[in-house]
Amino acid sequence: MQTVREEKMGRFPMQLKDKRPYVALYKGKRAELWATSLLDAKEQAITELKVPKSKTGLLAVMLADVVHDPGSL
Repeated sequence: MQTVREEKMGRFPMQLKDKRPYVALYKGKRAELWATSLLDAKEQAITELKVPKSKTGLLAVMLADVVHDPGSL
């Protein structure tokens, strides 16, 4: 089963072999990331979405290849 990211890229890149897809949400912005851990994904999201240090508590990061209950968001 291919993810949306894999379909966009055409094939699975070798450097992403050990990484998993994550989705980051902050103030209506969304970023799709590939990271080895949740901490790595959160650090990438902070830089990509330009989240100030005082607002990192408002950042949500979750695995993209797992089905989540919308009520928990």
